[in-house]
Amino acid sequence: MSSEIIMPRDTRSFWVRNHPWVLPAVVLVLALLFRYLALWSLKKTIYFDFVLLDERLYHDWAVKIAGGTWQSGLVYEFAPLPAYLLALIYKVFSPDLIWFRYLNLGLGVFTCVLVYAIGRQLAGARVGLVAGLAAALYKPLIFFSVVPLKTALSVFLFAAFMAVLIRAADRLSTPGWLRAGILLGLLNNVRPNALIIVPAVMMVYPVLCLRGKKPLKRIAFTVAAFGAGLVLVQAPFMIRNFMDAGRAAATTSQSGIHLYLANNIDQQGHPPFASMSPAERGVQFTIEASRRLGRRLTPGEASAYWTGEVKRMALEQPFKFAGRLLAKVHALFSRWERGDHYHIDFMGRFAGFFALPFLSLGLVLPAGMAGMVTGAGRRGQRLMPVVVCGSYGLGLVIYFTSLRLRLPLVTVLIPFAVAGLMEAVRWFQSGRWPKLAAYGVTLVFFGLLAWLPIRHTGDLSAYFNTHAMILDNLGQREEAKQWWQQSSRMNRANSEYADLTLADQYYRENRMDAALDQLSKIGDHTVAAAVKFEIIGNIRFRQGDLRGAADAWEQSLAINSGRRRPRAKLIRLFARIDPPRARLEIERLRYIESFYDLYEKGADPP
Repeated sequence: MSSEIIMPRDTRSFWVRNHPWVLPAVVLVLALLFRYLALWSLKKTIYFDFVLLDERLYHDWAVKIAGGTWQSGLVYEFAPLPAYLLALIYKVFSPDLIWFRYLNLGLGVFTCVLVYAIGRQLAGARVGLVAGLAAALYKPLIFFSVVPLKTALSVFLFAAFMAVLIRAADRLSTPGWLRAGILLGLLNNVRPNALIIVPAVMMVYPVLCLRGKKPLKRIAFTVAAFGAGLVLVQAPFMIRNFMDAGRAAATTSQSGIHLYLANNIDQQGHPPFASMSPAERGVQFTIEASRRLGRRLTPGEASAYWTGEVKRMALEQPFKFAGRLLAKVHALFSRWERGDHYHIDFMGRFAGFFALPFLSLGLVLPAGMAGMVTGAGRRGQRLMPVVVCGSYGLGLVIYFTSLRLRLPLVTVLIPFAVAGLMEAVRWFQSGRWPKLAAYGVTLVFFGLLAWLPIRHTGDLSAYFNTHAMILDNLGQREEAKQWWQQSSRMNRANSEYADLTLADQYYRENRMDAALDQLSKIGDHTVAAAVKFEIIGNIRFRQGDLRGAADAWEQSLAINSGRRRPRAKLIRLFARIDPPRARLEIERLRYIESFYDLYEKGADPP
């Protein structure tokens, strides 16, 4: 008998099994380190203390909830959970935006641990560790962990839902399915487009269980638990909607508006009849829908109207509409990580941390899709993540495919990418060439799709405008003007906002010709057109051309009838030259103001 000591075949796996906390701890520490460095780097920039539009919306909402001053008689305009969570934190600590950043930092760190858990369940501890470390080093996940947006919360809840769902589906665990339902309900109140996951899971899961000859009674219990968890979270928000607005809506009142914005094939870009500001967009869309139908609409009726407009466009121009959807499918699989009011690489000019080379979507997405398609991971646990990601991706194609909305998918793509690469190595070592060839073909296909050019990828005009706006608010007006001028010279999608700002500055400097020249760059049918004609009216009024001023302000209102400022100017002008017309405009302004009162105060319309 040999005296050789027999050791476990994989001593590392044996050691990890007896110390399960070590690998998650390694991921957690590294994730925390990188996010702290990112926050420290961002703190040295002008962006740290300035609150942008979406950030301001939730911050102000949370401050009102925490102070007990928020009230509304409308269905939630925006996903409510982030506001209530932030309000709780503000109540405990203080209404300072730094707490929003700290919350997101913590969520970002634990998201990496959840990615480790997803990877471990899919293909073992080694895949989990590499996936968790990759998530810790993925630049967009780091970035959105240190800015005051709801993105970090949506990514965390999606990853938590996936980690719980994979485990619950494998073990037919009723408590696990209850937790999965709760997490999906929470996610739906951060990203309402996540609701599309529910029917996908409810249809696929029983079929998979029946194929595996699982007990029917057990399946029924788990499905019921999932539904119960979902209702448990959704009910308070729906009850609030019913009690205050008379409608137990499960989604926000702007769902139809967002659907129209995402699928409008009649015009390129944002429609001119409404502002791009989240605070004004909803009310101005409601005013425009009311104008078109010739009767006053509630926000819910307006949302239904814009949903109907999308259906009309799809039926009248099916090929053009299908082309729009295909473009969004391409955007979904594109490596271009174009943000909204943040461009991460542009931020690297000021926060040096984000100029460092990190893991990119151009590598993660093709490898992740190749892993999904070729069946990487354990057979029993890989199908549900694919179904969830597919349904969530379908929701993005129906609405928007921006970086912030796609980011939750990365928490599943990274583990599949790691698992797929490790499977490919094993196939190579064992000579399984058909499998390896299928993996290679899929990798190349999605790689080409990811790297194909996409519209507006090189457009930095919006970010130049934002940088200029912050500088201007800090009193650095000459430097701000230089950034606006650079944006204007780009002549891209958002250059018109720079033109508006520069024209207004020239007007204030009494340089009327320069102002008019700047405004001539703005099209008459763009989102900036209404403000353009307001400024032209201001110029004409200062020049003494009262009729020209009135015509320009009326043209501004013909484009966007929901704007109050040009109508107030018309009233003051007509009070001098045409009192009956002034009284008519006063009545129109009161009508428009009543919509704003409804949105801002939740008051009943007159």
